[in-house]
Amino acid sequence: MEAARTLGLSHRQAMRKVIWPQAIKNALPGVGNEFVVNLKDTAVLSVISVVDLFYSVRQGASATYRYYESFMIAAVLYLILTFISSKLVDYLAKRLDQTAEVKA
Repeated sequence: MEAARTLGLSHRQAMRKVIWPQAIKNALPGVGNEFVVNLKDTAVLSVISVVDLFYSVRQGASATYRYYESFMIAAVLYLILTFISSKLVDYLAKRLDQTAEVKA
């Protein structure tokens, strides 16, 4: 912040061009991991009656008596969601690293 202010940037410009890019680059892996963990924990939340994918599948399976197929579909959906989320976070982290290297 001091260097940005010394270069004549306003507080808003310093935050937007210097502070926020560094903060996001450093925080993104941790925030992304927490997002993936929370996504996986939604199945645990179904135990305390929070409606989510697992709870909906259990309701549908009990209506159709097709438990194996229903839970396999839920497992595939969870796998897809966590895989996409992980790849998106990795992509964003790599992109932020590349932009930080270019600016340096």
